[in-house]
This record gives sequence, C-alpha cells and structure tokens, in this order.
Amino acid sequence: MRLFIAILFDEITKQKILAVQERLQSLGCGNFTQVDNLHLTLVFLGEISQNRLSTIQQIIDEAVETAFCLIFDHVGRFPREGGDIWWIGLQQNLKLEQIHQNLRSKLISADFILENRYFTPHVTLARKFISSSEIDLKYLMGQMFTTRATAISLMQSQMIAGKLTYTQLYKRELT
Repeated sequence: MRLFIAILFDEITKQKILAVQERLQSLGCGNFTQVDNLHLTLVFLGEISQNRLSTIQQIIDEAVETAFCLIFDHVGRFPREGGDIWWIGLQQNLKLEQIHQNLRSKLISADFILENRYFTPHVTLARKFISSSEIDLKYLMGQMFTTRATAISLMQSQMIAGKLTYTQLYKRELT
C-alpha cells in the first residue's frame, strides 16, 4: 500500500485553492491536480504493509490533539525537466512544523523508513506545467486566505482505472 499522512480541506478551502489553480491554467498547460486530490502532505510513507496500519494510526493519535489555523499566502514551483511542479504554500507555522517533526520522529522510532527531505508545506496545483510567458506570482496567488486544520488523515494513493486516486483509510479528528 502506498501511503501518506495529510491534512484534507473543506469545500470552501478547496474552492479558494481551485481559484488559484484556474489562474495558473490560464497561463500554460500541465497536469492539474483534481479537486478530490487536494491535500497537504505531512509525511510521505511510501510502500507500507497493511499489518503496519494500526501502528500508524496510533502514531497519528499521539502526534496532535488540537485544531489549528493554516494561512495560504504564496505560490511557488519546484523546477523539473519536462515541466515544473506548481503549488500554493503556507505562511510559516510552528504548530504545523512541530506536528510534522513529531510524526516523523515517532514513525522513525517505530522503524519506518522515511525520505529525508526538507519540509515545504504546500498543496500541489499542477505537475509538468509549462508556460511560454513570465508568471506574476502575486497575480497568481490573489488574496491570502485562512483555513482550519480539523483532522489528520492516513491516505492511500493508487491508480484506479487510469486515474490517481487518494482514499482516506483513517481520520483523527482534532478538537
């Protein structure tokens, strides 16, 4: 099972993210994230055996208890051959960084092997994006907006009928 731990969004937040994505779509072409797949990855786990699910659920339960705010305030990209990955990013958030580090340390202590990457909290808007013109990042972002993280989810990533599909396997509600 290909798994990751993420924050999912309510419909209002998804619509605000989609507005940014639509502005990006008008400026070039690429593989745009479907609305059902919009999420913020906290930890990518990779291929994990099903018998480890209860351990992951327990770690999620221990990692965070209270809901917290997220502020989307900028757009960025990860340069790639054949087209860049474009994303909407968050204002620095110590609570989010603590949760990420807490999850990572608990997972590593439980013998999970994780990628050693710098944590750049973001929501992917498009992959393999190519534009023939310079992009004004302030125009693309529009107004910054806030949402509340009210749950942490364990997600499975799989191809179903040729479509990338994310399925929620576990959800930890935050108070």
